[in-house]
Amino acid sequence: MFVRRACLRRAFATVTNRSLRPAHENTHPTPIPLPAGAAATPSPQRRYASVVAAPVAASASEPHEEAKQRKVSRPWRPTKPDIYEDPDPLLIANHVKRTLEAGKFDEAAKFTRQASLRSKVVVSWNHLIDYHIRQDRVHASLKLFNEMKKRNQMPNAQTYTIIFRGLAASSHTELAVSEASKIYFNMLGSNYIEPNTIHMNAVLQVCSNAGDLETLFRISETANETARAANCWTYNILLHALRRRASRKLPERAGPEFAAIPIEQDVEQVIKTAKRIWETVILEWRAGNILVDEPLVCEMGRILLLGDYFEALTVESLLEQTMMIPSVGRAAMPVADIPGGSKSTNLHNIPYAQPGNNSLSLILEALERSRRTSRTKHYWGHFIHHHKVVPDADNWRQLFKALHRGCDSAGVISWLRAMPAEFVGLRTFRLPMNTCMRNNLNRLAFGHATEVLNIMVERLRDADAPTLRTYLIVAQANKRHFFLDAKGDREAALKAYGKQLYKAIDAVWKHYMLLARRCEDQRTGSALKMDVIALARQMISVCDRLVTDNMIPARMANKTIGRRRNSLTRVVVNHFENMREEYPKFRQGFDKQDEDQYEKKEEEDWYPEKNDRGYKDSAQGSERSRDEQGREAAKRR
Repeated sequence: MFVRRACLRRAFATVTNRSLRPAHENTHPTPIPLPAGAAATPSPQRRYASVVAAPVAASASEPHEEAKQRKVSRPWRPTKPDIYEDPDPLLIANHVKRTLEAGKFDEAAKFTRQASLRSKVVVSWNHLIDYHIRQDRVHASLKLFNEMKKRNQMPNAQTYTIIFRGLAASSHTELAVSEASKIYFNMLGSNYIEPNTIHMNAVLQVCSNAGDLETLFRISETANETARAANCWTYNILLHALRRRASRKLPERAGPEFAAIPIEQDVEQVIKTAKRIWETVILEWRAGNILVDEPLVCEMGRILLLGDYFEALTVESLLEQTMMIPSVGRAAMPVADIPGGSKSTNLHNIPYAQPGNNSLSLILEALERSRRTSRTKHYWGHFIHHHKVVPDADNWRQLFKALHRGCDSAGVISWLRAMPAEFVGLRTFRLPMNTCMRNNLNRLAFGHATEVLNIMVERLRDADAPTLRTYLIVAQANKRHFFLDAKGDREAALKAYGKQLYKAIDAVWKHYMLLARRCEDQRTGSALKMDVIALARQMISVCDRLVTDNMIPARMANKTIGRRRNSLTRVVVNHFENMREEYPKFRQGFDKQDEDQYEKKEEEDWYPEKNDRGYKDSAQGSERSRDEQGREAAKRR
């Protein structure tokens, strides 16, 4: 194939000119000047196909706006600071913080060590120490602390605060107390940084979490009137440590024998120590040196609740002294008449603590412990209307506990209706229903329990199985007034009692069916299924009582109660058979005699009369022997 030399020369000339042309020159050739009056006529030229020339021509004709649109916009990212040309400590600290947030500790530590050669980067070292101590690495953080000082990066006040607060949250309590106290006393002996109130409170918190009262009071003695002046948080930590110490050794005092249990010697010593600390708090408060806030008042109040009945009585005076909350039956105590007040001090200018949810729970618990539950409504209204306190879930729980202690089954109904919807749950109605059970000697207790059941159905989608079971127990226990009104006519008393039991069974049956459908697909040992089976067994007990004592007509007993009892029995038997299949050791060694004794003990715990399941009037007593009771119980099953 022959190639024309002119074509080849022109092609090489085009490539050479465009590749060697400077970048700043215009891509268009310089036009040749023409004589005046001459017209510029395009010369006929031949176009040659060229691989190189085509893209260049397209790029030259592309508009400037389209070229801008093709550029990809990238987000701005902070660059790594240059520690040699511009060693700015702020930029270095920010870079170290971002690196640690990304989880690159080794890179951040290496960069901080290099930056330490050029400038003071104490904040960067603080970030490294805080990173380790937040992850409960005490030894690693203290190693960085010592390395920091060896590299001539002297720690500041924030460094010690980070270490002390991290040790307070550490799970290694003994190591934390040892290291915190050693660093703190080294600070006291050093002239570089004097520990302040924040440092002292942080070390006190370390000792409080560890329960080391000896070191706690040794550090509290280092307080002065200048840099380490004690504040309300200091006394709060001291009282909290005492309360934790007493609570670990305190038995349960919420039972009915609360006033009869003697106070242990260590608890009594803790209360005496707390009272001495409180005297100092009141003196400093009246002198205007500290502020008394709600957490401090509540710490002292809960220590008083650890004591006996008379200590619980003083909680009302405590709130009156610090929050000006008037007691029931008399007006608020004047500020100048508070015991121990100083006449030379202007007490009217002292700011009092602001009541809140914590103090409301405190006074409700104090009323429940001291059994003065009739004052509940007064304090609740005073907190809500006068101090504008919005009750939380714990306040409502303490309120129902106080009503339960006072057997106020009528009061729980109005409080349940006033309870906000966000606090209503399945467990909400258990304590009110138990209150009706506690008030079983009242002839209106079953009516109150029925009202609680109706409120639960209105406010919940599904009923609570334990609450339904307690409702049946209330129906069985609330029977004394039937026998008293009958005046010896046992038949009339049993018929009236039977109507109440039948009404309870009829009210519970539809809810039981809904719960049974819900737990069909659940495993045998699930919590819901166990609650439903316990409810079914209680329903069987009520049905047996109706049939055995002839409380209802025979036709109703065979048609309605009999069918329901048979259905419930099949469900219970199938459940226990499945339990034995899944758990071979289920009820192993639990014979019939043990089961009879367990049922008898459970019955005696629920019914104060203890009159053989209520078959006879409590005035007549039980005349049957234990063997006869066992045979009848086996026949009923």
